[in-house]
Amino acid sequence: STLPYAPDDAHAWPEFNVAPPYDPMNWGVELLATSQTDKSAFHLFTPKGKGEALIDLTHARDNEDLSKAFKLDRDMQIRIVCMGEWSGEFADYGWIEDAASGKTVWELTYRNSEPAGGADKNRIFDGTVNLARGAYIAHYTSDDSHSYRDWNDSPPYDPEAWGLAIYAGNDFDKAKFHIIDEEQAQKSADVLVKMTRLGDNVHKRELFTLSKVTKIHIYAVGEGDSDEMFDYGWITNDKTNKTVWEMTYRNTEPAGGASKNRMFDDTVILEPGTYEAYFVTDGSHSYNDWNSAKPRDPASWGITISIDKSN
Repeated sequence: STLPYAPDDAHAWPEFNVAPPYDPMNWGVELLATSQTDKSAFHLFTPKGKGEALIDLTHARDNEDLSKAFKLDRDMQIRIVCMGEWSGEFADYGWIEDAASGKTVWELTYRNSEPAGGADKNRIFDGTVNLARGAYIAHYTSDDSHSYRDWNDSPPYDPEAWGLAIYAGNDFDKAKFHIIDEEQAQKSADVLVKMTRLGDNVHKRELFTLSKVTKIHIYAVGEGDSDEMFDYGWITNDKTNKTVWEMTYRNTEPAGGASKNRMFDDTVILEPGTYEAYFVTDGSHSYNDWNSAKPRDPASWGITISIDKSN
């Protein structure tokens, strides 16, 4: 077990900003043995350190959108330390996505995190995750308040760790780990279309061809409200011009942040042929220019289509 103690920047020994306690010399924490304590079973030790971070997205300030791509040449275990802000949902948080498909393979949630000290809204995940061979992108995003060096409530015990960091896990082979650029990470034979990080007033389209009946995975994040979509995508058969799939309010689910952020994350089976994917946005609320709370995965605003190889 460890026994942490962290004072804030005011009212502490020896400079109290109001009347000190009756015993100011004992400001802090002390662990004492009782008459029944078996002292032979008690030992002090130095905890094993995390080592040097493989990816460091910490010291996150307000309105950050941080990311770093990496590649694993074999299946490996990584250790993730991610600290963020929870207020009914996460306002500052991190996640890791499969670079090709955009699928989230790990994310900071209330259930997998625990109190990080200070204000109740400070939460931390410190654990290991097994990742398959492949390319990934680590993300961290924050809102406009309560961040490193600009807290609006009590800071966590370890304010320097605000953000996301990745360390080596058990039996980690550093020679099989590589930092790569995001464009390189997203290149994959399985990716058919990737139109993301889209801004206002965009009308994009892209062709793709299937040589056989194929199950495709569609991951689209956009804007909709009251059964109407404003930023959304669809797919047409290039030969017949018939719409074979469309992002609607009913087939999407909340994408986090503002209620109008909507997400489609599912598979569709298409016949052989050539298809055209579209994505359009209106004049407000888009990547890096939000007029309400941004979605949980802001970098995926748009559409990603890939071949689904799951059973």
